[in-house]
Amino acid sequence: MAGNSETDPTPAGRSALRVTGLSWAGATTAALEQVSFDVAAGEVITLVAPDRSAVAALLHLLSGIAVPGTGTIELDGVDVTAEPAYRRARRGLARGYPVRPLWADMTAEEQVRLAVQVAQETAWSPWRREPGHEAAVERLLDRAGLTDQAGAPSSLLSPGETRRLELAMLLADDPKIALLGEPLEGVPEAEAAEVTALIRALSDEDGRTVLMTAPPDSAGPLEALSDRVIVLPRQAAGCGARAGEGVATPASGPSPSARGLGN
Repeated sequence: MAGNSETDPTPAGRSALRVTGLSWAGATTAALEQVSFDVAAGEVITLVAPDRSAVAALLHLLSGIAVPGTGTIELDGVDVTAEPAYRRARRGLARGYPVRPLWADMTAEEQVRLAVQVAQETAWSPWRREPGHEAAVERLLDRAGLTDQAGAPSSLLSPGETRRLELAMLLADDPKIALLGEPLEGVPEAEAAEVTALIRALSDEDGRTVLMTAPPDSAGPLEALSDRVIVLPRQAAGCGARAGEGVATPASGPSPSARGLGN
């Protein structure tokens, strides 16, 4: 990463996501203490937490699965700290989830169709085709580069194809802000470029805000993809004596356009 800064240098413009003084003590995951950071609209950010339990806790808090003990979470300037996950989703926040093992026999097309039905708040049936939905299903599969794999059971997809399927399902919600937990975990280097290109395009082509989380041992490839990297010190995850604010650094390497991502 590039040189450290003692502040969180959010670029000029409105904040899509603002976290202030967030604290939480979970029963089975690491506590978070006084976590603060700011993400501008359209940024691609990697937030590096000390370990995977802190990553999970942050995702739960940001998406509304868990409620913080103290602090606030704002989306587009609106305090959503007390709002449940479905209310935040309606405001444009979407969290990516792994493809469920229970649905492993469903095809990629069926998985995306189900995501579209959920987003449209209609009856769920991955086998029911409706003209208004099928155009969206085809568009999302094409966006993820999975048109040729549409009829394949998701259990037969490669790790990179599975990640792209998860992103296609997330895009069914047409989110303003996408939360992605370790999006390159388990993806071999030979497939990583297709996944990172799709993630980068969420900002470069769509104008979406992307927040990715990762522990230090898997953050490297995401840093090269990001506009900025925010590193939570160990004390902010309840691992030290003094709570602190995340230290933000510009991402190292050439600019996204120079890397050819998202084209």
